[in-house]
Amino acid sequence: IASDYSERWLGLWEKVLSWLWHAIYDGFVLDQQGLASIREISRQMPCVLIPCQRSHVDYLIMSYVLYKQKMPVPHVAAGDNMNFWPLGYIFRQSGAFFLRRSFQEDDLYAEVFATYLGNLLKEGAPIEFFLEGGRSRTGKMVTPKYGMIAMIMRAYRDKISDDLALIPVYIGYDRVSADNSYLKELGGVPKKRESVLDVIK
Repeated sequence: IASDYSERWLGLWEKVLSWLWHAIYDGFVLDQQGLASIREISRQMPCVLIPCQRSHVDYLIMSYVLYKQKMPVPHVAAGDNMNFWPLGYIFRQSGAFFLRRSFQEDDLYAEVFATYLGNLLKEGAPIEFFLEGGRSRTGKMVTPKYGMIAMIMRAYRDKISDDLALIPVYIGYDRVSADNSYLKELGGVPKKRESVLDVIK
């Protein structure tokens, strides 16, 4: 589950992602007032960032923007489907922590995961997770899954911290980079397991 956060990866990510964004986007439009609010709140209490998810690049964009704004990079909840070699190791070193898609049949796993979340909050580490629990295939918001937020609220009720900020974040696109694969999936082609080759493509 746990991330193995290492600052040395952030500088490398900054260079790689600066090149990538220049290659695929015309630029970002940032809500500077919203970012200033996050900066101020994060100085006072643990923050949980809750973006919508349209694409695999959403968590990269979020961390990149915060890093460029000289703000703490969050620990990001990632599905265990993203824990493949070598990117799983790199993501873990960059702050990702991995979770199963379902805990329903494993009470011990759920308890260990909830304890880990509580420890992150107790240490004041910012956390990021997607309320939908996965990418939208249509561009519309999908039905939220409340397991993570319930664990975070439980940690707060258990007095892990005196205060806690839940911050919704919108990431929007003129065009989602994965829209070709989404069209195939909507046409009935089974979703493929993530791989390094797919990321490069």
